[in-house]
Amino acid sequence: MQYFHDCKDAGEAKSKFRKLAKEHHPDIGGDEATMKEIQRQYDAFGTHSQHANIHEQAFRQAADAFHQNGFGFSTFKFNGFNRPSDNMFQATIEQLKTQISILNEDIKIKEKQIERKQHDNQCLHKINDDYLKIIQHLQDVINDLNNHKEKLKNTPWNRLKRWWNNER
Repeated sequence: MQYFHDCKDAGEAKSKFRKLAKEHHPDIGGDEATMKEIQRQYDAFGTHSQHANIHEQAFRQAADAFHQNGFGFSTFKFNGFNRPSDNMFQATIEQLKTQISILNEDIKIKEKQIERKQHDNQCLHKINDDYLKIIQHLQDVINDLNNHKEKLKNTPWNRLKRWWNNER
């Protein structure tokens, strides 16, 4: 279930998180797994909002620099007047390169997060397989013990004890 998909900002998400925590927190009788999922989605919403704000701010800075340096359809004329200088182009290009490097870093962070999740899933599958092997081994041991118990019932000594107890 998506808990924060309709939230527009961090304040709205925070108030919704608090409301959900009051309903689902394990200390007040809620389900622990549900609360963990709510916490995970709230953290993801906060991270997404922070990245969105950083990207929006970077875009605004680049756009402001673009317009401050004389770019834009209103100032760019091909007849030679109000033509931007090479320095203005270079400054805007440098700011755009900075924004690209920030976006590349975000991509690398996301790739690392995906790799970690894949590694965690592989570890969980391995642990699950190990548990299944242990359970199968324990079931085999229980079967062996039950077979041994049946064999012990038919030993001469046990037959004599049963006869003795029934005869008395």
